[in-house]
Amino acid sequence: MNEDNKLQLNLNESNKLKFELQIEGNIGELDDVVPVVRFTINEEKSEKSNKGWIFGLSKDNIDNDQITIDIPSMKGLVKENRVYDGKLEVILGSNYFVPTETKIQFIEPIKVEAQVLTTKPVLKESTRVKCHLIKEEAKKPVIVSEQQTSKTTKPTLSEDSRKKIYETFLTECERLQIDDPIDLMKSEGNEVLKKFVKDIFKTSVKSIIS
Repeated sequence: MNEDNKLQLNLNESNKLKFELQIEGNIGELDDVVPVVRFTINEEKSEKSNKGWIFGLSKDNIDNDQITIDIPSMKGLVKENRVYDGKLEVILGSNYFVPTETKIQFIEPIKVEAQVLTTKPVLKESTRVKCHLIKEEAKKPVIVSEQQTSKTTKPTLSEDSRKKIYETFLTECERLQIDDPIDLMKSEGNEVLKKFVKDIFKTSVKSIIS
């Protein structure tokens, strides 16, 4: 058989071989005998080990004159790209027939694999991130004066200013007909009147200071 016509089978998966088989001639007394059909795969005669495998035919794989031989995955059993002898054998009673022979080569299909090594987040086209360098201006030093650091002190009133405040206060109380405002502030009760007198005193102070 021509080496170029060899049958290539998938090494990693099961394979199905279909044949059209017809038994013709004078069968005679063998008419009721069920033929045994099988497919064999053997190493070529040049190999020292001469290993072989036999694959039978089940009833489910017979369709009129067509038969199907199931060959499972041969990975680990045969060597890739090595050529083997394949034969379809038919045993009818004591008769042995080999209706077809072929060269078989098991190959491993080409695989393309890819692994993701690194991933980067994909930004949508509408999403943009911008950054601009802005020159930072040196801030001017803040000078704190001695007046700002010193504690706030109450203004010191002269004796003359105090007298004027007191006189203005008494004059205003007299105008409003408030008798003895000093004693009123020392007494208990009359909180409303006391507040009124305090407001008069504050007004008097403001009028003199300002």
